[in-house]
Amino acid sequence: MKHKLLVLAAFFGLFLSISPRAAMAQGNDILKARIPFAFRVGNVNFPSGRYTLKPMDETDRWMEIRSDKTGRGAFFQVVATDVRKAPSKNELIFHRTGNRYSLATLLDQGSHVGDKVIRFRRG
Repeated sequence: MKHKLLVLAAFFGLFLSISPRAAMAQGNDILKARIPFAFRVGNVNFPSGRYTLKPMDETDRWMEIRSDKTGRGAFFQVVATDVRKAPSKNELIFHRTGNRYSLATLLDQGSHVGDKVIRFRRG
């Protein structure tokens, strides 16, 4: 399973076009990404396209994702997670279930700490 996840992450790393994070005046980071497939964040479905991800508070535990084309977005919560090997570039990792993809983890270039998306179960 771990091998499949690593292969999946490497595969999508080739297709994701993620620019380096740029610091905003308030110290918040922005991540730009081109995601070439439909995906889900929480209970919100998104089509392929260009997206902006950014923290919503000073703790960086709440994030926002927004379509650059339509402006449609969603808020989601993340928790810090340790990364064995610091990535050489920013990465988004998705979980695949059948033909559906869900945003799972955000990794910062050169950092051993990533942001894992908290998945809430439906009642």
